[in-house]
Amino acid sequence: MIKEAKLAYLYTLPSSVKYMIVSTIELEVNEYLGLDIDEDGRIVGIEFFGSITSKLSKIAGRRKI
Repeated sequence: MIKEAKLAYLYTLPSSVKYMIVSTIELEVNEYLGLDIDEDGRIVGIEFFGSITSKLSKIAGRRKI
């Protein structure tokens, strides 16, 4: 049986900005969030795991939330 991974990703920088992700921080206060950090120390994306992804799927593709 194959299970689907439940993951949503929120980009925090515009697509025109070039960056390289150098680390991912898993938050101790919320195990369902991860922060992708670039070489300049900026948060470039937020990873969402678990049940929250079904709620976020309803707004996927929108430019403003």
